[in-house]
Amino acid sequence: MDITKFILKETVIIGLIEPINLQEVSLDTISKNSGFSNINFEQNNNILFLQNPEKGQMSVIQANRFEFIDRTGNSIVKNGFDNILYNTLNLLPKLVTKAIGINYIANVYLKDVENIGLYIQEKFIKDKEHFEKIISQPVLASSIRMFLGTKQNHKDIRLFPIELDKDILGCQIHTHLDINSDFINLIDYLKEKLPEEEITLRKILQEL
Repeated sequence: MDITKFILKETVIIGLIEPINLQEVSLDTISKNSGFSNINFEQNNNILFLQNPEKGQMSVIQANRFEFIDRTGNSIVKNGFDNILYNTLNLLPKLVTKAIGINYIANVYLKDVENIGLYIQEKFIKDKEHFEKIISQPVLASSIRMFLGTKQNHKDIRLFPIELDKDILGCQIHTHLDINSDFINLIDYLKEKLPEEEITLRKILQEL
């Protein structure tokens, strides 16, 4: 793909963890040290909500799962959200992470491509005419999803048109790893992989 513009829309870090008791978490300590300005704990559901609404940053932490979301459109390594993630996780009860996911959502513009739906169809879909005969309708556009790697360590890539006849390519790349890690090894992994994955995302698109 000949990329002319790449716009990062959202970065999400997801972890599946051994169950923890969020009742043990000090909300005052979270408020002072996590880097989030808005803190809300739903005691009945055992869910902790953290936000920086003015920055488009948030986290949802449950007994067996955490999720950190950044919608600033910037690299979370460059804007410091990765440090907020590390600080927050360090304030939780002892973590054992079973799997970790890094998810990027972006809008991409390609050189000399005006209709992304048709572009995906022509590049990735074989025998379009066969489908059209079966359904007795023209195929207006296509999207595609690919899994690369193994079940334990893979990338889930989705390419789709933002609108049927427009020039914006929607892209979502999710990296999954079964990790079975303590806090220190988890942070070491993220510090290594987050900068790598932001570069890998663009490389994958260029090579497709």
